[in-house]
Amino acid sequence: MITIITTRNELYKKSELIVIFTMISSLLSVICVIIAILFLNKCKKIFQIENNLIMKNLDQMKETIDLLRVQKHDYMNHLQVILMQITNGNTEAAKKYILGMAECSKNSVTVFNTGNNYIDAILNLKNTKCLKYNIDLTACVDSLLEDTNLDDTQLSSILLNIIDNAIDELSKNNKSYKYIHLDTYKENNKHNISIKNNGKMIDDTQKIFKMGFSSKGNNRGYGLFYIKQILESNNCSIEVYSDEYETEFNIQVPIK
Repeated sequence: MITIITTRNELYKKSELIVIFTMISSLLSVICVIIAILFLNKCKKIFQIENNLIMKNLDQMKETIDLLRVQKHDYMNHLQVILMQITNGNTEAAKKYILGMAECSKNSVTVFNTGNNYIDAILNLKNTKCLKYNIDLTACVDSLLEDTNLDDTQLSSILLNIIDNAIDELSKNNKSYKYIHLDTYKENNKHNISIKNNGKMIDDTQKIFKMGFSSKGNNRGYGLFYIKQILESNNCSIEVYSDEYETEFNIQVPIK
C-alpha cells in the first residue's frame, strides 16, 4: 500500500514537472517569437530608411542633371549669339557680349570648385536652393575627405541630409542674415567636417538622432538616425553643439 502511494506521488510530481516544463517552454517560445517580430520590424524600418535616403540621393542627382541641362541649353543659346556676331564680322560686339556674360555669371551665383567632385555637386546644387531663401552658403575645404572608410554615396548622404535640414530650418527663419558654412580640415589623424548654421537652437542634441524623432511631422526623423548608424559603423563620430546663436554638426572621420 505504501509503495503504491509513493509511486502515485512520484507520478504526480513528474506530471507537475512536465506541466511546468511545458509552460516554461511555451513562454520562451512566445518570447522568442516576440523578439523575432520586433527584430524583423526594426530591420524593415532600417531598410525603409536606407531606401528612402537612396531615393533622396537619386532625386538630388536628377535635380543636378536637370540643372546642368538648363545651363547647357542656356550656354548653347549664348554661343549661337556669339557665333552670329562673329560670322557677321562684329567681333567687338562678340567680345562685349562675352565679357557681359562673364560679369553676369560672376555677380549672380557662387560656383564652388573645391577639388572634390561630390562636394562641389552638393554645394552648387544646394546653393541654388539657398539663394531662394536668402541663405548665404559658404565653404572652406582644406581636406578633400580622401582615404576614409566612407564611400562617396555615404559621404553624400551625410552632407545632403545635414545641409537640407539647415535649409529647411532657415527657410522658416526671419533673420536678416542667414548662413550655412561647411568646413573640412585634418587634425589628429582625422578628417573633421563642420557644418554650421544660425538657425533655431536645438534643445536636445541627443534626441535628434533617435529613430523617428522629428519636429517636421509624422513619417520624418529618420535621416539623422541613419547618418549616425553610417558613421558609427565606420568608426566615425558625430557631435552637435547648439546655442541661441549657432548650431554646429561636427563629424570626425579617421584617416586610413
